[in-house]
Parts: sequence; C-alpha cells; structure tokens
Amino acid sequence: MAASDGASPTRALPLARPDIPRVGPYTLHTLLGSGGFGAVYVASTRGGPRVAVKVLTFEGRGARERFAAEARLLDELGGRGFPAYVTGDLDAARPWFAMELLEGITVDEAVCHAGPIAVPTVAAVALDIGRSLHRLHGLGFVHRDIKPANAVLAGRRATLIDVGIAKGEHGLDLTRTGEMIGSAAWAAPERLLGDRATAASDVYGLGLLVAYASAGQRPLPSGDDARTVAAVVDGRLDLSGVPDPLRDLVVEMTALDPADRPEMPRVASALVDLAREAPRTPSAARSEASPRPVPVPPPVPPAPRPAPPAPPAPAMPSASDTAPTQPAPVSRPQPAPTGAEDAVRRLADNPRVTASLRAAHERGYDLAAVGIVARAQRRSHRRAVKALDPARVKATVWRARGWYDGQHASRRRFADTDEGWAKERALIRRGWWLDKAGGFAAMLAILLVVAAAASPSGSGARAPFAWLDAILPFVAVRDGRGLAWDLLALLLAVGALLFLGVRWSGEARIARGEGPPQSIRIGPGLLATAYVVVAGALVLTVLGVLS
Repeated sequence: MAASDGASPTRALPLARPDIPRVGPYTLHTLLGSGGFGAVYVASTRGGPRVAVKVLTFEGRGARERFAAEARLLDELGGRGFPAYVTGDLDAARPWFAMELLEGITVDEAVCHAGPIAVPTVAAVALDIGRSLHRLHGLGFVHRDIKPANAVLAGRRATLIDVGIAKGEHGLDLTRTGEMIGSAAWAAPERLLGDRATAASDVYGLGLLVAYASAGQRPLPSGDDARTVAAVVDGRLDLSGVPDPLRDLVVEMTALDPADRPEMPRVASALVDLAREAPRTPSAARSEASPRPVPVPPPVPPAPRPAPPAPPAPAMPSASDTAPTQPAPVSRPQPAPTGAEDAVRRLADNPRVTASLRAAHERGYDLAAVGIVARAQRRSHRRAVKALDPARVKATVWRARGWYDGQHASRRRFADTDEGWAKERALIRRGWWLDKAGGFAAMLAILLVVAAAASPSGSGARAPFAWLDAILPFVAVRDGRGLAWDLLALLLAVGALLFLGVRWSGEARIARGEGPPQSIRIGPGLLATAYVVVAGALVLTVLGVLS
C-alpha cells in the first residue's frame, strides 16, 4: 500500500501509540504493524475479548473513502476466510475499525522456523485460502497480494488478511490507480506488464504460496529489482523443491498466460484430494466429527420445488462434489496442544529467558527475540515447551509487558536478525571486560599510592624505582634534601594506570551501548576513588617537601 499517488500531498495523522492509548471504547496495546495509510494494534475493552484495531494514519485524497471501503468489504465477507469485522467509527477525527484478532503465525513464519510443510497440510492451507479468494472474487474483488506473510494459520484454519489492497474487477478500487501493490517477487507477470489484475492473478499468487510452503524456499528471487522483475515476466520459477504431488498443479497455476491457469474451483478440487491424506490424530478425529461448516450453497435437489436463489458467485466444490462416496474430513492446521498455555507461561516466566528478551527488546532487536525463544525451547527438556511456536511466545511476552516492535529501534547498531543480535552481544561482552580492566587499573593505582605512603623511604612500592636515585643527578630541594626520583617515577606509573583506566572505561561505555544488560560498572567508581587518593597524595607530598 502506498501512502500517496503523487497527485496530491498526504498529511500524516498522529500515529496512535500505547502512550495515546484509546480509540473509541478500545485500549490500544501492542503495535502489530503499519502500512501505507493504516496501523494495526492489539486492543481490548475492560472485561472484553482482544481484537485487532486498524487506525487511519495518513490523510490524503480518497484515503478515508478507501479506509471505509475496506471496513465495508470485511463486513460483507462476514469473517469467512478473512478477519471478522467487529465495529468501527469511520467518521471520527482518526477513523478506525475493529476486527477479529488472529492468534497464530503466518505461513512465512512457519516456514522460516520449521522448514518445508508437509504436502497434506499445505493442501489444506491452500484449500482454505482458495475458498476465501473465491468468496472475494464472488463479490467482484481481486486480492492482488497473495503471499506467505498474508496467510495466517490460526486454530484449525488458514485466514487471508489485508483486504485493503483488494481491487474490484468491475467496480471499486481500494487502492489508487497505477499503484504497484506488494513485492514483485509475489506479483503475477501481467501485473508487472501493466495489465489489469483478475482472478487468475490470485491463482498465480496462490501457486507461488504453495510452492514456497512445500519447498521451504522462494520460487523467485526476493526484492523489487530488475533481476526479480525479469525472472517473473520470463517465468523463471525455481520449483525444484516442490514435492511431486503438488508440482503439476503449481506449474498450471503459475502459467505465464492467465488464460492457461485453472480457475479457482478446479484448483480446489485438486487440493481436496491432496488434503485428504493428512494424518489424523484422536483429538483431530473428535474435532472432525463436527467439522467447521464451509459456507457453500447446497446443490439444488431434483424435487419439483422452487430452487433457492442463485448465489452471487459459483459455489466452491465441497468434498462431496468431488468424490462419489462420503469423503474423509479435510485435515486443518492443528490447534495448540493441550497444556500449551501453561508451556507458554512457563517459558515466558523463565527469569533467564525474560532477561534475554528484555535486553533484546530494549536494544531494538524485536525480530531477533524470536530466535532467543527458539534457543530456549531447544534447551528445555519439556515436550510441551519444545512444541510451541517461538513467535507466539514472543508475542505473548510483548503483550504482557506492553512492549511493541520498534519501540527502541534507535538503539540498534546492527540489523534486526540473529546475526545482528550476536554482534550486539559480542560488543556487550567486550564492554564488560573493558570495564573490569579499567577498574583493575584504577585499583592498582590506588594500592600503589597507599603502599608508597605507608612504607618507609626506599622500601615497599618505591623499591622498584630506587635505582633512579643512583643514576640521576642530585637536585637540592631544601635543608640538604634532594628530589625523590623514585617517588616521581611511582607517580608517573600511577598516572599511566589512571590514563589506561579512563581509556578502557570510556571504550567500555561505548561498546556496552544503551539498554540492558547493564550490570554493575566498577570502572567509573574506582577511577573516581583513585582521583581522590592521588590528589590527596600529591597534596601531602608537596606539603612534605615544602615543610
């Protein structure tokens, strides 16, 4: 989504943050994400369920109309394959609307953390998304941005999000004319060539999603550069990792010519057979005894009675339409296992994990925090903890503490990745050791000064420098006393130690950066003590020489 088409300037509305915590009856919590003209937050009312609230954050020509059209489209879809619309105030100074909060992870996150997904599960997920798209197409809209990050696995279903980029095939466009939506790596070739997006464009996007989820790798180079665009337009897809049961279907769905791609009902028919092979567990069998109803109009019976009114779009084929006998129920993504909430709470309450997550968040590494959770899961001996989704645990901790991504992004010194967080921790460790080295140098300077003051002349701390008095000329000071070269050498050594202590302590402060972990720093305190001790020793020495 773009904020402006360049035809008119856009005006930024104040972005709702947890420090501006309310819109309508809802209290805003974690920032889930923001796009061209809207931001989405986790929100709730007192005693009510949590929802996702989208707030308009940019005001430009047609922005309010587009925002309202998105809310109306969600309401019309009725939550069938999309987040359900709850309520909203589209005429407010800062328009907003609330929708269903999907507690789950995206297909992109699932592949990143677990690798390729099994064929039956991919087919079940694609079947859910295909049915959602068919409903959207039945209303005269094309989604135009089917990609793994827009498909959420929540409970026993896959849900498609971000209808704010949808475009009506013969009507309303929820984006501006000429806008390029999403990444070129997930766009249909005809869109990059400037042609109109159609239902076949969404079929192409679903084919790429199936290829990515089943192979665990992108079928096209990432990014929006010329290399990626050329690969899309030329049809140079890497389908080497796609399993054989899905490859022929993916090849058909990603044909260069939109006319050569199968229609969504035929795609769904092929996916039903593949999804049927998903393994069933006892809990799944109990749940499938009363499967989640899919809003598909029943076939017209042959009895001579008035037929029901025709639906606005052809019905998606159900399992009974594609097999002569009663088919096995289609497997859905499984819900969280029993005891998962206890496992999440156990992991989130672990002091070591919590300290690491707090350190990562307060230094701006919110995405790398998922890797911290994953490593903690691997160290755990509990199966329930190992089975959790790391992104879910991270989101639970963030919501519980009122944190949001990007809150401390200005403190981050490297990329928000596992490698960046490893570099940050290496700097923190270096700062820790430098601080201890600076403190040790200051402590050694204090001990030298105290030992020199407490021992008689020519012994103790001054003994290593006594040879200077024998080789350096005698300089009379007063009453036959000469200049104590060994004492001056000792003071120079103390000064060198203090110089090193100050330098190492300064480097430690820079290396350790801002934010936790910030354990006790001994360097600054010992250096301050050394300044006082050395200054006192110098005063006493001068008074002793002059007296």
